[in-house]
Amino acid sequence: MMNALLVDDNFQMLEYMNDCIPWLEKGITVELCESGEEALKYATKKKPDILITDIDMPEMNGLELIDLLHAINPNLESLIISCHDNFNYAKHAVKLNVTDYILKDMLEPENLAESIDLLVSKIKEKENSNGQIDKLKSYIDQNQWSLKRHLLHQIRDHSLSNSDNLKSQLNNFGLKLDEFSYIPVVVQITNKDDVMNKYKSSELYMFAIDNISAEVAVNKGEEMISFMNDEYELICFVKVKSLIKNNPFVEMKKLLSHVEEVIDKHLNIEISMVHYHQPISNLTQMKESLSKLMNIGCHWFYVGGNEIISFHDIDYSFSQVSIFSEYTTFYEEINDMVTDQSEDKVKEVIKKWINLFGEKRYHPDEVKSLIHSILINLAIRHQYLYQSDSNQATVLHSQVNAISTINQVNFHMYKYIKDMMDYLRSEMETTHEDILKAKRYVVENMHKKIRMEEASTFLYMNSSYFSRLFRKETGMTFTEYVTKTKIEKSTIYLIETELTVEEISHKLGYENTSYYIKLFKKYFSIPPMEYRKNYKFSKVDII
Repeated sequence: MMNALLVDDNFQMLEYMNDCIPWLEKGITVELCESGEEALKYATKKKPDILITDIDMPEMNGLELIDLLHAINPNLESLIISCHDNFNYAKHAVKLNVTDYILKDMLEPENLAESIDLLVSKIKEKENSNGQIDKLKSYIDQNQWSLKRHLLHQIRDHSLSNSDNLKSQLNNFGLKLDEFSYIPVVVQITNKDDVMNKYKSSELYMFAIDNISAEVAVNKGEEMISFMNDEYELICFVKVKSLIKNNPFVEMKKLLSHVEEVIDKHLNIEISMVHYHQPISNLTQMKESLSKLMNIGCHWFYVGGNEIISFHDIDYSFSQVSIFSEYTTFYEEINDMVTDQSEDKVKEVIKKWINLFGEKRYHPDEVKSLIHSILINLAIRHQYLYQSDSNQATVLHSQVNAISTINQVNFHMYKYIKDMMDYLRSEMETTHEDILKAKRYVVENMHKKIRMEEASTFLYMNSSYFSRLFRKETGMTFTEYVTKTKIEKSTIYLIETELTVEEISHKLGYENTSYYIKLFKKYFSIPPMEYRKNYKFSKVDII
């Protein structure tokens, strides 16, 4: 049985195509999908032979879907059903080797059946020339990924006493150490946030990378076997043809460069690779190579996108100078942009500072601590941190703490600052001017005990009227806003300083430390010291 995917965001059209063709009589099973993303996810579990798709769909259009599914099954036959009589679409479809293109207003059961018969005949021709293909096998078997990962960790972390069994398992996955030599390569995705936003599932994009890598290698007469180490990292083994005739590293780098190029082009995934410095041909050498390649850790931070380097060429040194000597200049430059709404300068300024971090090679933990400090203090200064009931301080900390490459620093800084500027622009257009002044008053007086009467006097307003207006504009009382602002600010002191809980409470105008702790627990469900233990970066003094 062949497997067909019908994809259209109009469910009535899906039902029509499903009902008007005797699919089973033609030897075809059908899956209906209402989006390109849904179809792509299904395709990783059951590889389709036939794709029938609309073009104009949200998030992922039909042409993008065809391109991605060709990475999963290069022998895919596709048919476009569209309401667009557009030459550019048709030209793109030709480039993607689409078999047929039918306009929806001309779609009849007869011409749809005719096109499907053409697809089926082309598939059968390929089967006759290439041999029988097992269509029911799912290449992205999660159990297989899990077994391969477990095997790598077993070889790296445990005794090799059961070598025959280990070699037998490797042999089952195509790695034949008794017969060939291999060059181990660790592959890291560098644009992780873009990739996760687009593909949602790590199995999805890792499968695509694995499949494309293997296909590129085969087309070049090479062999490349991949093992998934984690959701952003593959361990690959490039088979060495000869250790005598040619330099195996020259051929390997040509292959890896082409793999990077194809993956970037077809999947918009940017990868970096670190290869071992010598070929391996036995379990002992494999164990040693894995111990090094799987523990690069923070030294990935400055490895650039689409870079291929040797393990021995990684710079393992970091600056001994504190990055916080850059804090004031960096903070003021970013703050000026936010204040002036200079959105056109954001990318340029961030890129300049990231290049500086790379040149000086500050430790990744220090870079993350600096970025967190700058973003959180900007957010407090511009009242962006308290825009909703969500716990933005903790969310931001988690996002920054998860950063593992300098590219991600760029992504997170730009997105956070851009979102902040958009929010502030909207606030200025929609929020009552006196409420904006009241929020600034709170931020500027957090070291004191802030009373509503004092704030209303500052604004030359009646306290009752101010109270009603504040609640109407913000959805919370003035006292609730003050508490929220102070407690959020206290998280910064907990994460980035060594101040005691008592000192923090006094800095925020709380005379009674126990009362501050009670408010903190009400807000975060844990006491301040436990929060510090869970989220602390490193020692940083904030003035």
